[in-house]
Amino acid sequence: MKDASDPLALTPERWRRVCAVLDRVSALDPKARLAALEDACRAEGVSVKEIVPFLDAHDRSADLPELVDPAIAARAFHSMQDE
Repeated sequence: MKDASDPLALTPERWRRVCAVLDRVSALDPKARLAALEDACRAEGVSVKEIVPFLDAHDRSADLPELVDPAIAARAFHSMQDE
C-alpha cells in the first residue's frame, strides 16, 4: 500500500484529478482520444500511464451488454420487477 507522501498515492485529491480526466475523455472514440487524453492529463497533473488502465476497463465494460444473452437479461430484469 502506498503511503500519502508517495506522489502516486491515490489520495482523495488525486482520485478527483483522475476522475476529471476520465470525465473529459472516456466518451471519446478510443482511437481518437490520445491527444485529448494527453491534454487532460497535463491539465490535471496525472500521467497517461496512470489513466490508461481505467480507460481500458471502461472500454471493456461498455461491451458487456452486447455479451449478455438477451434472454438471460430479460429474465433478470423481469425478476427484479417482481421484488
